[in-house]
Amino acid sequence: MRAAEVAERFAAIVQLEPVRRLSVLDRDLSVISASSAGPCIRVLDVSGVQLGARWRASAFSGSTFTSLEALELANCQLGPRGAAVIAEAANPAHLPKLVSLKLANNGLGDAGASAVASAPVVSILRELHLGSNRIGLAGARALAASEHLGRISA
Repeated sequence: MRAAEVAERFAAIVQLEPVRRLSVLDRDLSVISASSAGPCIRVLDVSGVQLGARWRASAFSGSTFTSLEALELANCQLGPRGAAVIAEAANPAHLPKLVSLKLANNGLGDAGASAVASAPVVSILRELHLGSNRIGLAGARALAASEHLGRISA
């Protein structure tokens, strides 16, 4: 089935029953982006999908996910490069309601933690999950010095 057909069917289902939480089992988010369902989704769970650093930053551009409140990307093998893509792609203008970002167990390391710490989207978050990412002293310092972490609750 072509991506356009999947997007059409997904949009038809959403018209019948709004989708609040969506768990994705494939690294290609273009089906969701191409449908009219994106603005209805409150929680997008991509956990466990092996996105790696090849994930496209364009997944969160435009007005597709304007109602998204939580983005769950745990166990996606993002690594430092993937964290940099997320940091660049997750623009607060495109994700204005995002309050929770889960990046646990992605091997971010110090470089990934630094990328996340410098991401403007972090300034609108109340929850940021970075457990099990082998973040050392340099990454912890970058997070502590971030001007964007003011709203995170302990």
